[in-house]
Amino acid sequence: MQKEAQTPTAYKDTSHPVLTLRGKPVNPWLVLISLVFGFFMSLLDVTIVNIAIPSIQSNLHTDLTTVTWVLNAYSLVFAMLLVTMGRFADQFGRKRIFMTGMKRRISCFGLLSPAAA
Repeated sequence: MQKEAQTPTAYKDTSHPVLTLRGKPVNPWLVLISLVFGFFMSLLDVTIVNIAIPSIQSNLHTDLTTVTWVLNAYSLVFAMLLVTMGRFADQFGRKRIFMTGMKRRISCFGLLSPAAA
């Protein structure tokens, strides 16, 4: 009986998956932090609209059921833009669309917040 020759096999450590972008490794924590920041900005917008409802109600001299349509309209527009931007992200790149949206949101928030105060 002849022994078969054993060739050494190189094993890769697959316990830690590596995210790559254009062949370069990406830190998954940075990806998570950027997504959480985007989600926080969305929640912040809805919270601001909810806090502004009593002020809108008193300034426009209307009842609460009419003012809640403001929140409904905001939610509908947000959902429509979410689907539309998802389609644009498929066409032009997720990172580009996400970063463009975040830049616009932060700049609008920074410019319009002092004007509202």
